[in-house]
Amino acid sequence: MTDPFLQHLGLARRAGQVLAGQDRFLDRFRREPCYLIVMTTDAGAAARRKIGGLAERHGIPLLTWYDRNTLGSALGLDRCTVVGLTDKGFAENLIRKIPAGSKVTGIPEE
Repeated sequence: MTDPFLQHLGLARRAGQVLAGQDRFLDRFRREPCYLIVMTTDAGAAARRKIGGLAERHGIPLLTWYDRNTLGSALGLDRCTVVGLTDKGFAENLIRKIPAGSKVTGIPEE
């Protein structure tokens, strides 16, 4: 894997700073801070509404990128549609690795 974003995301997972999977994310979202949400482009409509609404209400940057197989593979999983970063430093580093033109909401302009 040569994608720096996915490499850093995998590192965050190994460090225990990732909520991977929609059910785990939604279950733990209220108890753990979340600084960045990554959702796949092939996530279902209900997931997009639910996760998108949470991101907007709580002011969390939301990145829509990759497909569920690519994101899952980066995390050592079969498939994954939603990932939440629970560490502010990892989230900030990942935000810096987002290529220009990617669909991201909630990131303040510099």
